[in-house]
Amino acid sequence: MNLVGAFGVEKIARIYGDIVLIDDVVTTGSTLREARRALSACGLKVSAAITACVAQPLR
Repeated sequence: MNLVGAFGVEKIARIYGDIVLIDDVVTTGSTLREARRALSACGLKVSAAITACVAQPLR
């Protein structure tokens, strides 16, 4: 919930294909979800996400 509404798109260049999100690490997925929300709100299609690593949850 801490990232809801954190991202927005001000200007869109002409895009000829789907978008792939790239993030360095995924802990909860909040950053990727919010980025997808912001881009989708502008009519852009996010087709995939790539990350370098996944953080292990604390137990």
